[in-house]
Amino acid sequence: MVQGKKEMAEVCVVLRGEKGTGKSTMGEIILDIVGNHGFISSSPERFTGRFGGHLIGKLFLLVEEAFWAGDQKSQGRLKSLITSKTIDIEEKGIRATMMENHLHVMMIGNSDWMVPAS
Repeated sequence: MVQGKKEMAEVCVVLRGEKGTGKSTMGEIILDIVGNHGFISSSPERFTGRFGGHLIGKLFLLVEEAFWAGDQKSQGRLKSLITSKTIDIEEKGIRATMMENHLHVMMIGNSDWMVPAS
């Protein structure tokens, strides 16, 4: 991600563990490295919802304790953010546009089941 900014991750790192074990530390280090090219969210709507303008120009998305409720539409969007070469981004009040996907996703949480994986 740091050396090859144009390369896709194609995988999502998921860190699961007990509260207080330091899962957030790795994500915070990466956020420090990427600076304004990082985004942190604990709301599934922020990364699977209709409006994603906040993801424009981002290399890293840290998802903290975001609960995935089994919504198939959201599952497709999450997979697209992780594996697609291009993603559609819609800013509120502006039409959707396609852009190259350089996003690397890390999910951290305490839940036994955090993300749909196939």
